[in-house]
Amino acid sequence: MDIVEAVYQKGILKPLKHLNLPENSHVRLRVIPNEERSAENRFKQHLVVLGLLREVRDALDSTEKDRIPIEVKGKPLSQVIIDERR
Repeated sequence: MDIVEAVYQKGILKPLKHLNLPENSHVRLRVIPNEERSAENRFKQHLVVLGLLREVRDALDSTEKDRIPIEVKGKPLSQVIIDERR
């Protein structure tokens, strides 16, 4: 998934850089106004620019929301932490 900056003018979104797409390609867009991006998202985007992350994914990526949790034996992690602090 590519993140593309664009400008909205007269009802049209205009990308700020060339998109390597064939003419009349259909794409899916998620519009996030820059002023509403959280500090966390700006930080993650900066990590992408630095090459420390490959991409920033949504919290509920389609591959993640279909995952089925597994049952883990033993104490809950919160209980392990409480026991270690005693």
